[in-house]
Amino acid sequence: MTLLPYGQRTSGSLSTEAGSLQTTLARRCVERGYARLNWAVLDWNTPALDFYDSLGAHPLPEWVGHVLTGDRLTALGTP
Repeated sequence: MTLLPYGQRTSGSLSTEAGSLQTTLARRCVERGYARLNWAVLDWNTPALDFYDSLGAHPLPEWVGHVLTGDRLTALGTP
């Protein structure tokens, strides 16, 4: 897989890179006996949603994303 600098990327190269990444990750999952491969995508990113749909992936509407940053992350991660 060849990664191009951001300014030189085209939608086709991004699809190829994403497909290669997803393929590699799927192979690892199969090799290790994992039951699934999860990832996140922003709800407005229609090209990514369409691409993932073309792979046979489906959204998990019952899941809600969370993030922990800043002072809250520091407080939780400090002994």
